[in-house]
Amino acid sequence: DFLGGTPSVVVPAVPDSPDGATALKSDLDLEERQLKRYRERVTQAGELGLPDVAEALRPLLEQTQDHVADLRDSLGV
Repeated sequence: DFLGGTPSVVVPAVPDSPDGATALKSDLDLEERQLKRYRERVTQAGELGLPDVAEALRPLLEQTQDHVADLRDSLGV
C-alpha cells in the first residue's frame, strides 16, 4: 500500500479444534514451509554473491528453526 499497490497476501484460516492440536499442526506446517523458503533464499543469496543478504536472512532462519523444534516438541513429533 505504501508503494501505491494493493496487498495481495491471503492469510489461511486457522482450523478449529477442541484441544488446539489441529491449530498447532497447521502452524507447524506453515513454519516448515517457511523454513524451506528461508534455506532456499540463503542459498540463492550465496550463489548470487550477496553475502550481506544471506547474513540478514540467517537470524530469521534460526528463529524459524527454533519455532519448528518447539512445535514438534509440543506435538510430540
